[in-house]
Amino acid sequence: MRSSAHRWGRWHAAREAILLQPIDLFVLLPLGEFVVAAALLGESRLLATHLQQAWLLLDRLGNPEVWSVPLLWSALQAAVLSQATECVAKSSESLDQVSPQHSYGRALGRAARSWLDVLNAAVDADEIQGAAVGLQGFGLRHEAALLLSEAATRTGDRRATTSLLYLARNIRGRVDVAVPAADSEPVVTRSDIEVAGGPSTQAPKSVGAPDAHPASGAMLSGREVQVARLLLRNQTYREIGERLFISPKTVEHHVARMKQRIGASRRSELFAQLRVLTDGWDA
Repeated sequence: MRSSAHRWGRWHAAREAILLQPIDLFVLLPLGEFVVAAALLGESRLLATHLQQAWLLLDRLGNPEVWSVPLLWSALQAAVLSQATECVAKSSESLDQVSPQHSYGRALGRAARSWLDVLNAAVDADEIQGAAVGLQGFGLRHEAALLLSEAATRTGDRRATTSLLYLARNIRGRVDVAVPAADSEPVVTRSDIEVAGGPSTQAPKSVGAPDAHPASGAMLSGREVQVARLLLRNQTYREIGERLFISPKTVEHHVARMKQRIGASRRSELFAQLRVLTDGWDA
């Protein structure tokens, strides 16, 4: 509890600093980071006024790309975290209206459109991969991997799921990654297939042993991976909630959803399959 209170104290102190700061061009970049953090913690409303002042400032200046695009991208990331599809659509449209002249702006615009498709469950694997590689090319590796991982959870195509996860894992661990050709089979490792919920070449398990491979199509969202990794460390729902700034009831909901999706009836079976599904993710 003390650790959780300390983290919240740091967030509140940082939040107060930005709330007391008048909005000017030099505040826009940190403001964008705070907007994303606030969305993660469920406190977006607290920065709504400052964000509106920032939009008004940019509008008076003619929405210069160098200042507008980063803040629009932060707003889009915040909307994604909040699962606010309408806000994602608005941010995506705004990025297009800026009419970016440079490759950075075009890469963010393409990624924004891809996020909108993903949230609407209209996953085009080739387009998602292209957008992710564009983000990775500008150093946005975490954002690229997140887009790929979320897209993988929303497509019913096993091959697309495997390909998206393969690229996500490579972007996390490598500097340069090429998009797999549309007409070629993705090159995947055994662990890639297991994480994707695919078939395993492992020898049959002993009778009575828990199934170590996820049910067909089983997949975890980014938040569920966080919950799963802490659960595997034998942390309680309360401890997980304090770590992730969510309630124990929300943690219980995530666990129940994972158990249902995986098809696990026992705790040992759930843990065995979660170890496979979270293998290779960043801690």
